[in-house]
Amino acid sequence: MAIPDTILWIAGTSWDSVPGTDRRLVDELAEHFDVIWVDPPVRLPKGAIASQEIKQVQPRVWRLPIYTLPGITRPVIRRITSWILQRNIQTALRTMGRSPIATVVAFPIARFPSVNTGQRIFYVTDDWLSSAHLTGFSQQYMRKIVARNLSAADVVAAVTPVLLESLNKTASFSRGIVFPNGCPEISPRGEVRRRREIGLFGQLNERLDLEILEQLQLSGVRILVAGPRTDTDKAFGSKLTRFLESENVQWVGAVSSTELQQYLARVSVGITPYADTEFNRSSFPLKTLEYLAAGVPVVATSSPAVDWLQCDQIYGAKDTASFVGRTLELLDASWDMAEEEQRRNFAKNHSWRQRARQFSELIGHSPVGNTPSEHGEAQGTLKSVSTIKEP
Repeated sequence: MAIPDTILWIAGTSWDSVPGTDRRLVDELAEHFDVIWVDPPVRLPKGAIASQEIKQVQPRVWRLPIYTLPGITRPVIRRITSWILQRNIQTALRTMGRSPIATVVAFPIARFPSVNTGQRIFYVTDDWLSSAHLTGFSQQYMRKIVARNLSAADVVAAVTPVLLESLNKTASFSRGIVFPNGCPEISPRGEVRRRREIGLFGQLNERLDLEILEQLQLSGVRILVAGPRTDTDKAFGSKLTRFLESENVQWVGAVSSTELQQYLARVSVGITPYADTEFNRSSFPLKTLEYLAAGVPVVATSSPAVDWLQCDQIYGAKDTASFVGRTLELLDASWDMAEEEQRRNFAKNHSWRQRARQFSELIGHSPVGNTPSEHGEAQGTLKSVSTIKEP
């Protein structure tokens, strides 16, 4: 029996974390490949006993946890952790009898294995260097590892053009592409009565522009908020609490994907109010496309990612006044089913299924389960989502 094609995915988040870019793309890739998912190294809790053996977590996906010593940011422990990571990966590959057709590094301080990698993809999902201080690692150390991975990669994939350009200033690499985030495909829910209500979905933290949220709340409109709080700054947290406890704001906390789709079906506008920071300018917000997938128009803080999408159903706002004004205009507009269909069709060209197809092309595998969309080839092929850059 032939051994299935296998992708080794050195992830930026734990398998159990809130599903983000890594997890959503891997879920789609697992329809066509076996995937070995490697968790980021973590300290083993005191007194706990945990296995570092690889275990299957869903069809065609195996998870390899990595446990290390306390003090992972210290130089000596960093070296030990790197050795543990490399050793456990090679042990898992030998145990399963696998040679990956591709290895993806999506974790800022992990290096490519020295052997048995297949094609090497360095997948940069955020501006890791500007946020190094949040991880406990020095920017100097992270820059060193990122530069090494850039040089070692066969392909460098970044979620935005701005991020790819920034990486090109860090170190030279042979080939770079823009490989944006995607979205789920959300089927229409039949006759649904939209409410005069704004939707704010996703993780709630310092990336948000609280001034925009406060002004929307003061306007008196109903605001539905779904997502976990992940904020750490005390002053920011106090303001966020006041906003969430406002009379016209309903916060439902973290929700399942099924619940989220129910909430998406009732709101009339989705918002992505991000603060103007270097990190945010390099990011590609997941929820912006997800709103469109549910047929909902979007008001978002202007950013390179919003500009890159070139979608007239995403309304970019450069300041608080224009953001609030555009949101209220959309709330008061009559609902147009033809425009809802346009939004869904646009989002389909950016679905995670399409991203999996494009990834398979990237590693030289035959495209998977998709034909070009009748709504345009623009986002249906790797060429269109890729900006080839020869540094």
